[in-house]
Amino acid sequence: MEEAAIRETFEETGGVIKEPLFIGEYKVFDHTPFVKTIFFAEAEEMIQKDDYLETEGSVLWDGDFTQIHEDPSFSFIMKDRVVESALKRVRERDLMT
Repeated sequence: MEEAAIRETFEETGGVIKEPLFIGEYKVFDHTPFVKTIFFAEAEEMIQKDDYLETEGSVLWDGDFTQIHEDPSFSFIMKDRVVESALKRVRERDLMT
């Protein structure tokens, strides 16, 4: 799964990461439910690409995630409790400096 996280991060953001750390999993209840896995990693490099496949590329942002719920520039995916829970786990493991 770590290899997939490294590949997907690069494909969708241009971010070059190594050694992703497992943070958790959550289930998405869609027509066919599926499980998503969450990793944390530091980006060693951001490479500009012509095609980011399923996304429009990365956005570097320096703000307070508790304030994004009313911000239309964030997708509904970023506004659910999964992001909040994942960030809590990252802080508990003292992964962000």
